[in-house]
Amino acid sequence: MQKRKGLNLLMTALIIVVMSYQAVGNLFHEAAGILLLILFLIHNALNWKWYKNIGKGKYSRFRILMVTVNLLTLISMLLAMATGIYVSQSLFSSLWGMREAVFSSGHAAARRTHSALPPLPVFSSESTKPHFQNDGFVIQSDRHMNSVFIPTKRGEKAMYQFDRAAYEKRMEWYRDARFGMFIHWGLYAIPARGEWVRSVEEIPKEDYMKYFYEFNPTDYDPKKWAQAAKDAGMKYVVLTAKHHDGFCLFDSQYTDFKSTNTKCGRDLVAEYVEAVREAGLKVGLYFSLIDWYHDDFPHYGDRNHPMRNHPEYSNENRDFDRYLTYMHNQVREICTNYGKIDVLWFDFSYDELRGEAWKGTELIDMVRSLQPDVIIDNRLEVSGEGYGSLATGNPAPYHGDFVSPEQMIPPNGIQDVHGQDIAWEACVTMNNNWGYHATDHYFKPASMLIKKLVECVSKGGNLLLNVGPDAKGNIPEESLERLAVIGKWMKKNGDSIYGCGKAEIEKPDFGRVTAKGKKLYFHMYENTIGPVPLPGLKKEEIASIRWLATGAEIPVSTSWVHSDYPDIVFANLGPDPVLPDEIDTVLEVTLK
Repeated sequence: MQKRKGLNLLMTALIIVVMSYQAVGNLFHEAAGILLLILFLIHNALNWKWYKNIGKGKYSRFRILMVTVNLLTLISMLLAMATGIYVSQSLFSSLWGMREAVFSSGHAAARRTHSALPPLPVFSSESTKPHFQNDGFVIQSDRHMNSVFIPTKRGEKAMYQFDRAAYEKRMEWYRDARFGMFIHWGLYAIPARGEWVRSVEEIPKEDYMKYFYEFNPTDYDPKKWAQAAKDAGMKYVVLTAKHHDGFCLFDSQYTDFKSTNTKCGRDLVAEYVEAVREAGLKVGLYFSLIDWYHDDFPHYGDRNHPMRNHPEYSNENRDFDRYLTYMHNQVREICTNYGKIDVLWFDFSYDELRGEAWKGTELIDMVRSLQPDVIIDNRLEVSGEGYGSLATGNPAPYHGDFVSPEQMIPPNGIQDVHGQDIAWEACVTMNNNWGYHATDHYFKPASMLIKKLVECVSKGGNLLLNVGPDAKGNIPEESLERLAVIGKWMKKNGDSIYGCGKAEIEKPDFGRVTAKGKKLYFHMYENTIGPVPLPGLKKEEIASIRWLATGAEIPVSTSWVHSDYPDIVFANLGPDPVLPDEIDTVLEVTLK
């Protein structure tokens, strides 16, 4: 009897040890479940007399109840191990709780035989680790947290739970900002033929390295960049911390291919982050999922790699998991070493390299644990084309916070499968290249860029406008000139951009409309003949009409010329057919 009691105590102690590992998150995988099952079986074998004498004696009903619950618990565990269906909180907690209740209320002899049971275990395989809720995302459990997750089948991910309220909260500043600066800069500024030069020209690593040894941006002053963005009316800036060529503008401990190892010898990201924050702007960092420098990234046959057409660069002995470890480690550095990051801009997914091919859930879990409020694009799933799972109504754990159309503005904004508007950001170049290109002088006029910003906002989106500094670190003069014109317009008309979005009224022939609360902003690109119609409004709804730039009053027209249109409100702009602002004159209409 004493020997059996000792063995029971030992088995219970072992079960508690396994559960303790589960509690601190150090042994949370299939092996823990198998070990627990074995211990459970031994534990029951030691008490086989309960089964042998199930219907006998004073406590026969108690024995029947205990054995039934015990067997149900055992069956659920066996089912979990055999099929990979990890029992849910409701099933397993009920069974385990019944066992504990039975033993705690049973005969004193039963309580002596069965010592106190361990807490409720939660099973998981390596691919279905426990998760806990954190600011809108289901985050992988760590040693400080433990919770039950939604049951899944083996090989599937734990079900992601999208928290709409938390998502909307972190997106507030981003939707209010509407206008940001994109900066593409790196070694490719030296050949000056665009950021994809190594891929387009299929330059071997050995030949590309000459730019690494030459790189020395003596004019680099991120304070000037930040000031140019601020003066243009931009509210956030996104810099390429690492582009596809693999060169890092930050001091990564995982590679020698970085700015601190060049003649420059500086952590350029650290200086940039400090300058942007000092200017009062939000900090964004771009990070390439692709890396043409790393030996373990696919070479031959990959759609984009510079050596894609060279069979001598076979992928034999390349370890993509090793590359993913490297990539994840660098993202961790970015999220750890530079303070609060407001935007993390991944780029990009293609072919089979999407989502879990990047270990997307694990990556985003890590990012969210370090930067819970960061806003992330959708390119762990897609590229400049494609919306990602945010638009499906069933977001994946690695979904983006916004859709990122490239070099175009969606015709009607972007909606999900339910027809609801979702956040998006058009990233657009001023000329035809992202990185500096010495012979590309095809710059869009400032007037066009202003109107495209208005178009984005009127469709519920943001505009991320790119500049590509040269090899010395200077933003091209053509870009600075356009930023200055945009800034001058924004100083007078920024209220029609910041915090604005779609106006649920018809687009007028003369321009566009943005809206914010009870204010509508009519953007006039050209004047009308006669008074200006304000479609979708009734006279009794209007509190006031003003020139946004000056605040001067604009009366409602009472002219006979529009008497045939009594249901449309017309504004009287006066006798001058030339609008005050030749690019975009804004009328502010305040509703009652």
